[in-house]
Amino acid sequence: MAARRNLIRIPYVRTRSYLKSWKIKKYDQGYALEGEGYWIGRTGMRVGQPAAVYIGGDPEGKQQSWMHRGRWPLVANAVQEVTANLPEELRGDLAITARRYGYPWE
Repeated sequence: MAARRNLIRIPYVRTRSYLKSWKIKKYDQGYALEGEGYWIGRTGMRVGQPAAVYIGGDPEGKQQSWMHRGRWPLVANAVQEVTANLPEELRGDLAITARRYGYPWE
């Protein structure tokens, strides 16, 4: 369907725009990992809403599109995996901060 609407060029070339879209941003309260990953149209312009939530899921590990399940890891799981090796005191601080802003943390 996307090829019929001229959103995918043949031959198809991966842009890695989703992976490149992830940034660590500084805020007054600290830092955040953010990914937009917009769909890119054939003109190179951003099309539609940010795609990151449909590719890697939301902070709760939900909203990942059915077509990306099993192909892309959930960002929530990746963050949990990476932070699992942090010192316990730091993990506790991260959990408190995450819950304060409404993000689940186990």
